[in-house]
Parts: sequence; C-alpha cells; structure tokens
Amino acid sequence: MKRLKKVGIILTIVVMTFLLTGCGTKNVKTTNDFIALAEDSNLSTKNVKEGQYASDNTIKEGYVAYNNNWQIEFYVLDTEATASSNFDTNVKIFEDSKGNSSSYVSVEGKNYEAYTLTSNGQYMYICRVENTFIYANVSEEYKDDVNAFIKSFGY
Repeated sequence: MKRLKKVGIILTIVVMTFLLTGCGTKNVKTTNDFIALAEDSNLSTKNVKEGQYASDNTIKEGYVAYNNNWQIEFYVLDTEATASSNFDTNVKIFEDSKGNSSSYVSVEGKNYEAYTLTSNGQYMYICRVENTFIYANVSEEYKDDVNAFIKSFGY
C-alpha cells in the first residue's frame, strides 16, 4: 500500500509539472551565455567541437563546463530536427541505464523538451530548446549543484 501511495504522489508531481510548464516556451541560449555562466560559477570550459566533434558537421558549437566533481555539456546543432534526434537518443541511453529504483520527469513545451532521471546513484538531465541542448550525467551527490547551474542557465 505504501508503494502505491508513493507511485501516486510521483505521478501527481509529474502531471502538475507538465500542467504548470507544458505549454510554455524557453529562451534559446547561446554558447557565450553558457561560457559566461560557467565562468561565474567557477567552472572551467572546454571547446569539444574543435576536438572530439571536429568531424561532426551537425554540431555547430559544443562546450563542456566542469570542475573536479562534475561536468555539464552544451551544444548548438545545425537544425532543430538534429537536436530533437540527439535528445531522443540520449533519453533512450538514460532509460537503458535505469535500475529497479528510479525516478524520472519528462516535460514538453512549445519549443523545448526536457528529461530527468535519477537511478543507480546517477543524476541524468537533458533539455533541448530549439536547435540547442544541455546535457549532464553526474553522480547523484552533485544533483543540487547541476540543478542550480541549469536553473541559472534557464534550461
């Protein structure tokens, strides 16, 4: 009975989140916005487009903000369709890593979609806004730090 009550509470939270944010829009952020916030947050940044993704023509810009404990990634892609496809691929990867005990939230708005999963001691987040997305897969102990960054960024 306790498990059923817990599932009911989680479903209520998910539905309320969808109802409160599902019809809205988010402002598209730029790489410069991401780098500025990273610097303000005392994070180092690295251009991954010039290295890891140099030959990927669908990625126009890519940066990682990081410290010794966690990192968060930001990408600008060539089209909204490419960003949506990347979003879907990463959500599938997250879902494939789910353990028996996990919680997730999926939200969709007019120009964005976001997915959050906590499972197996990991916190995973991806949000696509038009042709951009932000991505994190970190130890659950850094969830609050990552969420503070994401909230400040507006994604």
